[in-house]
Formats: sequence, structure tokens, C-alpha cells
Amino acid sequence: TSTRALTKLIGGLLALAAPLAVGAGTAVVHFDIQEQALSSALSEFARQCDRQIFFATELVGDKRIAPVKGEFEPTRALTMLLQGTGLTFKVISNDMILVRSANSEPTTTTRNYTPANYLQLAQAQTGDAPTQASASAAASGSGAEAHSGIEEEVVVEAFRARTATKTDVLLTETPQAISIVTAEEISSRGAIGLQEALRYTAGVRTEINGSDLRFDYFSSRGFSATDYLDGMVQPDSYNTARTDVYTLERVEVLRGPSSVLYGQGTAGGIVNSMTKRPRSQFGAEFGIEYGSNERKQAQFDITGALTESGTVSGRLVSVLRDSDNQFDFGRDDRTLVAPSLRFQPSDQTDITLLGMYQQDKAASVFAYLPLQATLEPIAGGRLPDDRFIGEPAHNRYDRKQSSGTLLLTHRFSDSLVFDGGMRYSRSSGFDGGIYGEIWNGVENPFEEGTTLLPRYRYDSKVRSQVLNTDNRLQWQVHTGSVEHNLLGGIDYSRIKYGSANAYEGGAPAIDVYAPVYGNGVIDAEMSPMAEQIAKQIGFYVQDHMRFGDATFVAGVRRDRVTTSLDGSPDQVDNATTFRVGLTYEIFDGVTPYVSYAESFIPTIGLDVHGNQFKPQEGTQYEVGVKWQPDRHTLLTLSGFDLTGSNRQQTDPEDGNNTIQTGEVSSRGFEFEAIRRLPDNYSVSLSYT
Repeated sequence: TSTRALTKLIGGLLALAAPLAVGAGTAVVHFDIQEQALSSALSEFARQCDRQIFFATELVGDKRIAPVKGEFEPTRALTMLLQGTGLTFKVISNDMILVRSANSEPTTTTRNYTPANYLQLAQAQTGDAPTQASASAAASGSGAEAHSGIEEEVVVEAFRARTATKTDVLLTETPQAISIVTAEEISSRGAIGLQEALRYTAGVRTEINGSDLRFDYFSSRGFSATDYLDGMVQPDSYNTARTDVYTLERVEVLRGPSSVLYGQGTAGGIVNSMTKRPRSQFGAEFGIEYGSNERKQAQFDITGALTESGTVSGRLVSVLRDSDNQFDFGRDDRTLVAPSLRFQPSDQTDITLLGMYQQDKAASVFAYLPLQATLEPIAGGRLPDDRFIGEPAHNRYDRKQSSGTLLLTHRFSDSLVFDGGMRYSRSSGFDGGIYGEIWNGVENPFEEGTTLLPRYRYDSKVRSQVLNTDNRLQWQVHTGSVEHNLLGGIDYSRIKYGSANAYEGGAPAIDVYAPVYGNGVIDAEMSPMAEQIAKQIGFYVQDHMRFGDATFVAGVRRDRVTTSLDGSPDQVDNATTFRVGLTYEIFDGVTPYVSYAESFIPTIGLDVHGNQFKPQEGTQYEVGVKWQPDRHTLLTLSGFDLTGSNRQQTDPEDGNNTIQTGEVSSRGFEFEAIRRLPDNYSVSLSYT
């Protein structure tokens, strides 16, 4: 059995080892294929003409072929190659070819299927159900993972995504700018956090406030971007632990308004991080890191089947870090354990459970220093960059978070699929600090004639409980020559925040040039913990249509958001958002697109007259073109006109009041190019 499984594995890998070329056309190719086994000849054919071939190892068996040499169109060469074998082929698209029995027809061909699904179609021609080993082999060779017929969207080449449409769609068929950063890219760039991972993404600005270990914060097209994990919204990063990039399979960035599929969110778009999932093939990685600021980290990632049949697989990811940071007395410690289980009782059902426990302990995470002692110092008076002006015994920033996630996919048929997820998470944190008083508006914060800096104490406690669920049905149907990918869904979230803080001015001053610690902590009383509960329910529908070389997407959503705050009446916001987009492949690999999208996010609170604030809204018009000349290259050029409305500003007639009259416009263009090179090299270029 192990030998047979190994044979299938090797056969599948050989089948999918050839690169995929998008838009290669029907040009004549020089072929030089020697007499050999059919399985290896097919792989050689795919390599020489830059196509991807799908076939079942049982189907080709031990068949051999005669040599094929000369200048031929690929389909002509493949016909010659299969002559006398009892096999034929079907061109799935201009880059994918399915080899099958000459006496049967595939039951379905859908361009949205992953490569592993095409292999399963090929295996179906043998009359036997696809085996676990073959499906897994297809996943490894194609850059997508699928087991027992269950589609999964882990794409190493990063030219497919689910974030933009919540379906598996080529980036070239997505009428909106989207970028993907894979786990391999995160690792090879040496990114230690999500902000570092997104540094090279077009339109995205990271580390806006400089180096800050407290939370992940980034903007897209001039607006803050909403943080998502596995398609479900994350609470404010101030209340939770930072996402550890070692737990991620990839990060997808959808730029611009995205409320039709995701509900309340900023006009800048969303950053959707996708966590690692169990795989049936065994794999393990162990790593030790040492770096600047005495950073010491151990990590491991192990996955594989837990039963002989492969229906149950597991994965365990863990990180243990002991680190200082750039400031004196700094800390950046982490303990993380993320177990997961995957259960596939049949070809139709896929159930995944994800768990996570994370505890972060940080200290001296930021230190705002006076301008007169840093950028504009007196002669010889510049402070060292690591100077700490707090109190080592008190300053800290700790976070603890745990979560459980259930993901379920059930395929009722080849055309009707249910996809759902639910996550519950809890987090708590404490922020204690003695800070320099540099916010008082005076030109020089030092006391006259001294180098003493006044200080104050500010502590805060936070806690949150979050319940998310998103459930949707996807139905593929044809009406004449139009292929519809219909999506209908409902999502619900309940986020409960609690916070308390303590403030006390007049902490003992510190000499920033000769600091003495130990007497700067003063008493401060913690205020009662106020609670806020935000509930959202949304209904959405979308139709992604394909006809010829064109695709058209249209969607609409209705949301209701209720926010409750201690001592205040409930605030209720209702919103309807729309989205439309069109792509058209004018010739091989070149696809212009145009789109319109909307967003909304509630604005909590009342003005001085007791009137409820309206939600902030965003609208975007976008045009662009995507060019994918081959499987390893993708270039995107986009132009956008983005407007955020109902922005808050101070009432010019009453300084104690806030009004909503402001708008923010962001217009510009972005260019992003990705090129995969041989020997595991890659090149990325972006300009905004």
C-alpha cells in the first residue's frame, strides 16, 4: 500500500511540476520528447510548452509513447503523444489541459476549480474514486491544497484569492485591486510582524507612528484598513494581542470600500489574514532565531494525518520568544500555541477546528522624547535612541488572548456549496505607564534652566469578548452562454468591550540626560470598567458572471448595527451598500477592469444637542488593467477616486460640539508587479 501511494504521489507531482502559463496562445512550439513512459512524457510535454497537465496515474498506467520531435502547436503535439493509448484530452482553459479516457466525458468543468479538482476529474475517468494520496500530491505540485475532493484556496503562486468575492477567483478576474503576501514571502523578507509583512504592498502604509510593538496599524489609500482573520472581523487591535505572522498561510489586502461582503468597515479596505490549516501530508519545521535587541525565538510547525485513512489530520504551531526592544528596559516576549484539527468524513464535507492561545508581555514599547533633545538638540545634547523616561518597575503592556474557530464546507453537488465559519475569542490586557509630559503645548517641555522632564501616570485595563459567524451558499448555474457564480450569505458579530483607566499628573520629573529610576510611581485610582456592546447582522447577495472573455460582478448588502454603552441609549444604524465591477480580457493575459464600491462604519456618540452621529461612508470609483503574461508574473495598474463622508470636525460656532460635515478625498494610482524567478527567487515592485 505504501509503495502504491508513493507511486501515486510521484506521479501527481510529476504531473503538476510543469509551470502554468496564462495566455500562452496556440503558437508553434519546438518539441523534443524521447521514447519513454507516458507519465513522464506528459510532464515533459507540459514543461516544453509551458502548460499544466492533469491526469490520474491509474489512467496512464505503464503505457509508453513514441518520440515526438519537431515544430507543432501544443494540441497537435499532444494528439500525437496520445495516439494509440486509448486516451484523449480536453482543454480546460488556455493554460490547463485534462487528460481522460477516450470513452468517457468529464462530469463537469468549472474554471473556478483548483488544480487538485481537475486531477480528481481525471481520476474519475478510471471509474474509481480519487484517492487521498493522489489528491494530496496534486495539492503539493500545484500550489493549492485539496483533500478528498474538498477545495482549499492555499495558493503559493498568489494569483488567486477569496477575499475580494468570498469565492475562489483569479486575481485577473477580480475588478478591484488586491494583493497577496504568502507565508514564503513573509519568511524570506524576515518580517517579524504584520506591519513588516505589508511594507512592500502597493497603496498600504505601515508603521504610521513609527516603531510600536503595541498593535498592528496600517492604512490603505489614505484611510485606516479594517483587520480580518479568516474572513471574520477582528476587534480593535488595542484590545487584542498582535497577530503572529508565523501562524499565517498568507495575507490578502483588498484596497478600497468592501462593505458589501464584510459589513461595517473603513473606506480604505480590509487586511484579511489566513491562518495555517491541517494537511494530510506529513510536514514539520523547527526554527531558532536570534536577532537585534537580544531577540531569542523558538518556533515549530508540524502537520499530518492522524488516522490511517487520512480523514482526520492535525497541525500544531507554536512560538516562544524572549526579547528586549529598542529602548532601555524593553521587553517583547510571547508565548503562543495554535492547535488545529481537520475532519473529512467524505468527499463532500470538510470540518476544521482552529484553536489559539497567546500571551504577550511587553515593556517600554514606546517613548515619546522632546524635540529639543532629539531632532533639534543643543550642541552635544542629543539623547541616545534607546533612552527610557518611564519607570522600569511599572511600565508594561501585557495582552492575553484565546480563541476557538469552526470552519465548515459541505458540497451538496458540484454546483452547490455551503461555506461557513464561527469564532469566539476572549482577550484581556493591562497597560501601565509613566510618561513624559510633552503634550502640554509649550514649546519646550523642560523646566526652565534644567533638563528635567515632567511626567504623568496613565494606566488602563481592557477586555473583550467577540463572537463572529459568517455563513454562505455558493451556487454555480448557467443561463445560456452566461456562467453565474451566485453567492448569498448572512453574517453576525457581537463584540463586548470593557475598559477602565487611571490618570494622575504630577509624577516626579526625570533628568533625561542622567535618569534615576525608582521614585516616579505615584498612586492613581482606577475608574470603574465601562462596557460597550456592538452587534451587527448583515445579509448580502452577489452574482459573479462570466461570459466569453468578460466577467461582471454585482452585489448588495443590508446591515443593522446596534451599539450599547453604559449610561447611554442604544444607537442603531442601518445601511445599504452596493458594488459592481467589470473585467474584459482584450487579448491573452491583458485584462482591463472598472468598478464601483461602497463602505460604511458607525460613528459612536451624540453631539451636544443629543443628536446621534451618522455612519461614516465611503465610495470609490476604480479603473485599471491587469497583465499576466505567464504563470510567474502579474502586473497591476490601477487608478482610484475615493471619498469618505460624514467625517467629524469641531463645530466652528461651538468648540464643545462636534459636527459631521467633512469629507476626505483620496485620488491616485498604484502600480504593483510580481515576478517569480527560478531557484526560489522573486521580485516585487510597487509604486503609489
